[in-house]
Amino acid sequence: MPKKSLSLALCGVLAFPSLAAVAGPLSLDEAIRHALSQNPELRASDRQVQAADARADAARGAFLPQVGVRYLVRRSDNPLDAFADKLNTRSVTSADFDPARLNNPETSTLHATQLSVELPIYTGGRLVAGMREAGAYAEAARLSYERRQQATVYNTLHAYRAAQAAAIAVTIANDAVEAAREQAETTARLVRQGRIVASDRMTAELNLAAAESMREQAAHRQRLAIEELRLVTGLAADAELALPPWQSQSERPAAVVPASAESERRALATRKDLKANEALLTASRTRITAARAAFQPQVGVVAADSWYDDNAAFNHK
Repeated sequence: MPKKSLSLALCGVLAFPSLAAVAGPLSLDEAIRHALSQNPELRASDRQVQAADARADAARGAFLPQVGVRYLVRRSDNPLDAFADKLNTRSVTSADFDPARLNNPETSTLHATQLSVELPIYTGGRLVAGMREAGAYAEAARLSYERRQQATVYNTLHAYRAAQAAAIAVTIANDAVEAAREQAETTARLVRQGRIVASDRMTAELNLAAAESMREQAAHRQRLAIEELRLVTGLAADAELALPPWQSQSERPAAVVPASAESERRALATRKDLKANEALLTASRTRITAARAAFQPQVGVVAADSWYDDNAAFNHK
């Protein structure tokens, strides 16, 4: 019987240029590279890193002078507001001190513009704690992203090998069906020749039906494995996908080394998810420090310049 190919093929058009240029079946390295660049969860984790870095930059910016502009337009016939507007616009006359005008002023219009510069000097540690908190969150996001990268590589390897194994299972199932069909045809011929009884033919037909059922199950598992590989690598649903056969002789898995205390210590020291949790713990502690700073005195310097007028000309400073 001729040797069957173990390649997996799905109809469709490959949607990603990075794989469209690859000739032949998709290699494991190519699948991993594509997963690291296109996996949706990994890309979302990368955006979280960028957001955390932006928040860290914003926290560091709190130490810089804060420049603000304030513009106010007000119309009021409140006696105090009306008289204050005249004072601010330097338009008070002797007639304005008449009790009747003071008690029942005309509606006053005020345009007020203020330019200010504020520099914090002492905040009880709030700004420092906020900067450290944002930095810890940024570190946690970066470590989580690196952990997600490691998980993506592992999941891609697992899905890739599972798809290759499913292809082997389908090939074996096809061979079993062919063998069962040949047996059924042989027994049917022998029954017609009267050399065996009919029950032997029925047994052969049952074996053929069982082999065909096993082939359907193997084909279903193959489809699931392909979909999982598509999902983890970020391939389009209609992407053409072909895998090379699994070279079991040249790609034997490494021997499993029993866990030891040293390997456990190494895992605790190098696992990115644990380090990310440590960074989150640091961020939580610095948040407590920032909350305590609210009970401390706040000292800052504010320089402001204001303009008042009854129109937008800003004549009176």
